[in-house]
Amino acid sequence: MPPRFQSSSYRSLTAAPTRTASELPLAPSLHASAVHTCVGDAVHTTEDWLLLNQGPAGVIALGWEEQGKPGGKGRVWKVGDGGDGTMGVSSLVDGLAAVGSTSGNVSVYRLPSYDPSDTISPTPLLDFSPTTKLPTALSLHPTTTSLLLVSSPANPTATLHNLSRLDAPALHTLEGLGGAWDLAWDPEGRTVGGVGVEGKEAVVKLWDVRAKSSCVVSGPAHPSTRPTRLAFPLRSSPHTLLSTGSSRMRERQYAIHDARNLAKPVKVQTVDTGSGVLVPKADQARGLVWLAGRGDVTLRWTDLSLSQTAPGEASAILPTAIHSFALAPPTVLDVMKVEVDRLVVLSADKDVWSVACNVPRRTYLDFHGDVFPELRSPVPAQSADDWLSGKDAQPAWESQDPARRGERKRPPRDEGVPAQATTQTQAAPAAEVPASTQSSAPAAAELSAAPSQPAEDASLTSRSDAPTESATVPSATPASTQTPVPASALSVPAAATAPAPVQTTRAAAAAPAPTQTVPASATARAPVQPSVATVSPATATTTTTAPAPAPASAATPKPSPAPTRPGTYSRRFLGSSTSLIPALSLHPSLLIPTHPPTSIPIAASSHALFFPLAGPGGRLAVIPASQRGKVEGARAIETGSGLVDFEVDPWEGTRIVTAGDDGRVKVWRVPEGGALDEDMGTPERVLETPAMAGISEVVFHPTARDVLLTASHDHGSPAIRLWHLGKRTAEIEIPVPGGGIHHAAISPDGAHLAVSTKDSCLSIFSLRHPSSNPLASAPSHDSKRASRLVWLSPTRLTSIGFSAGSSRKILLFAFSPSCSLEPLPSFTLDVSPSTLFPHFDADTNILYLWGRGETALAPFEYRPQEEKTAPWLALPKAAGRESVQQGVAFARKVDLDVRKVEVGRCWRLTGKTLEEISFKIPRNRAEFFQDDVFIPTRDHGRSALGADDWFAGKDLELEVVDLRPADMTPLSQAPAPAVRKAAPQKPGPKEPTDEEKRAKALDDLFERAKLDDSEEEESENDVPAARRRAPSDDEW
Repeated sequence: MPPRFQSSSYRSLTAAPTRTASELPLAPSLHASAVHTCVGDAVHTTEDWLLLNQGPAGVIALGWEEQGKPGGKGRVWKVGDGGDGTMGVSSLVDGLAAVGSTSGNVSVYRLPSYDPSDTISPTPLLDFSPTTKLPTALSLHPTTTSLLLVSSPANPTATLHNLSRLDAPALHTLEGLGGAWDLAWDPEGRTVGGVGVEGKEAVVKLWDVRAKSSCVVSGPAHPSTRPTRLAFPLRSSPHTLLSTGSSRMRERQYAIHDARNLAKPVKVQTVDTGSGVLVPKADQARGLVWLAGRGDVTLRWTDLSLSQTAPGEASAILPTAIHSFALAPPTVLDVMKVEVDRLVVLSADKDVWSVACNVPRRTYLDFHGDVFPELRSPVPAQSADDWLSGKDAQPAWESQDPARRGERKRPPRDEGVPAQATTQTQAAPAAEVPASTQSSAPAAAELSAAPSQPAEDASLTSRSDAPTESATVPSATPASTQTPVPASALSVPAAATAPAPVQTTRAAAAAPAPTQTVPASATARAPVQPSVATVSPATATTTTTAPAPAPASAATPKPSPAPTRPGTYSRRFLGSSTSLIPALSLHPSLLIPTHPPTSIPIAASSHALFFPLAGPGGRLAVIPASQRGKVEGARAIETGSGLVDFEVDPWEGTRIVTAGDDGRVKVWRVPEGGALDEDMGTPERVLETPAMAGISEVVFHPTARDVLLTASHDHGSPAIRLWHLGKRTAEIEIPVPGGGIHHAAISPDGAHLAVSTKDSCLSIFSLRHPSSNPLASAPSHDSKRASRLVWLSPTRLTSIGFSAGSSRKILLFAFSPSCSLEPLPSFTLDVSPSTLFPHFDADTNILYLWGRGETALAPFEYRPQEEKTAPWLALPKAAGRESVQQGVAFARKVDLDVRKVEVGRCWRLTGKTLEEISFKIPRNRAEFFQDDVFIPTRDHGRSALGADDWFAGKDLELEVVDLRPADMTPLSQAPAPAVRKAAPQKPGPKEPTDEEKRAKALDDLFERAKLDDSEEEESENDVPAARRRAPSDDEW
């Protein structure tokens, strides 16, 4: 019993519904389905996906970041073999989902990571038939991967399956179910609770799966044979159960049970007389149970955090009837607004509603830890074999504090590639077999066996890029020599035993190559073996396997010399200014349309400004850079397709390339000055290839003219292409593993390419020798959300993204010539949903960050001398006008006004204006050229070489230019300032004492009194004549 007068922290909890997605392509049979009699059957959630089960029509998959009206663009995932299906989704990060069909077949899938541009179409990893009719309960283990519990009302038993085996054998059978309606694991994963029908009432039972097949204890639940549901509501009390059912009078009710004594429920509470099955969804960390039935418009919740015998109750009215609902994962909650839970509700109107459950507080500046207890990590704590052997390892604890959620790690998982299976007869983990037996392992098996590490089950996580045991592969050994290989290496595909010139997946790259003899004469023509960098989990640094000798023609290019070091002046006084009147005021007809959130909707050159316009056809406005005032209308480039990305040629400010959603890149040229006489609809040239689709980014090469980089998804096979604009051909194509590309950035010397992928990995590729890619890789941000990259130098790289929560973070990496990628200290910024876009000025070491939907730009100083401790220093923010920004484009260095010590200038695009923001550093002697601020800089307006020379293998550095005007003297050569000599100070007057001050005050007082007496005396001459003739007072 709780202490007297104690109240729950959730007593003032509110639930506010908000529509998030509508017009979904739901099948009409979804609402008429006879199988989905329970409201919880149609909606499932994971950290990446919101899944809507439609039975025979498939599953609709939505990402948590997808808002608005997807309409017919929803991803439909076809599952099952016909008929209405039952679905079970793992709460762990292994991505497992089990789907049952009316024929009794169960298919096991692994869901990929969220990708906003790709479809979701996983293939079954396993297919088995545990029953002959539709399973009604598919429950995956809460702490251990690869364990699935299956039950059906047609069978009096339930079976437990180990999915890490090829045929998923039934390891244990739970007897005495009768007609089972629901099964659930307890929070610790030790026992199984179930509810079913015996005779004319519903009963609740408990099994110790590993001890005996018959139930350990049972008791009455509800006096009715109508469907019942079960949940374990409290993590701190795993022996507490909550069941929902009906009374004899068909009143819906819920009952609270104590597993230590099931003879009688601890509490029975009547709810109402609704017809739908009351389904409980439990927040086990807080003891909150959400209750709703199909067709209800009332959402109820019960608070068991203080008492199971006298729980708190509340309800909220929804604007539409509920068809199904589920709890969202904790990673999507807005904890700074005290959102303790979020419910995803599928309504009968084909809408998806988010119900935010907040606890009102006086202030929302701090993290409220009293309503956010620590949660169990979704990383599997052990393997299936460990659990079956009697172990009960529990996941680690994780905090929801945004300041600490960056500590949470998620192991990357292979997306779309099934795990490699081993043979059915497994040897001990320490056993060794000859390397020649690798080819006998199945190359396309479904699932692998239990791993050697208990915390990560390789059978279902299938992380091909996970850290592996370090092993050195000799470059040349006799062919007859066979090196012993651990049994875990049997999961390597047979195709990996042959040397391949190009590694297209990390799984193939990480596989140990077999030893073989290479003749000395054949060394020059032997294929290049890539040097693969893997990340060590202990040190978070990368280690590199020794590559085979490369041919002379494939020698690594010489690194470019380091740029001139910026001056040591202070940047803390960096100031920004913008005019009170915006440079350009846009007419309402020029409203900016919805642009991809990962693309910048503005580009600028010395000739023109470019930004997308509202309306069809992918129109791109062209405005002269010299124009000022109000813009009533603008000429545009009509691309003819949805505009995805565009980029101005840095070498020719009148040329711009656009990427459309039709998979084509078009090159346009505007006149000098940027003034178009009419709309432009015919491009100068078009770049396309049948394999390229879903372009996400276009980038010009930083040193070579007519070299363009494109990043595309290519129907699930992402690739990077380098185009020769003169020939209109893709000269180099690099396959990129990782399930999708967030961003790609070329190093300043043009030799390497950094790519952030959607599996939270950062990879470094060589543009010269794609056969050696990736050169190095390392884990990036914990979140699956978009991230952006920027090179600080040829050896330093920065990634700006999100932590596991909503905290935005700067990650810094050191790339060494030995092809290793070392993480340096990170810097946490703030909590915001907006993706940050970077711009780095290498001359001043200032990193500018801005986000769409915000009102300010945030500059940071990069301090390379302190990169091991605190590499970033926040500078004063540059605030624009009140309107939020849609995009920012920076001017070239040669276009700045050095006379005013202007170190940066950018165009800020809002919904109604184009503003110009100038960044300056105040100096005392501004009449001189500040050569410590404006060091010799690379000329980014003149290319170093052409496309033919670059593709031929030549490398040249950009020319260095001096920004000093001819009529200005450098500050370093300026004469010393004249020193003003101060005049000698004379001694000041003596300060009177207090006695002297009082004596002087009395003297002044007497003088004023004497003066008043003298003014009262009037002479007779001063009396007027009229007064002299007047009679005296005695005569009256």
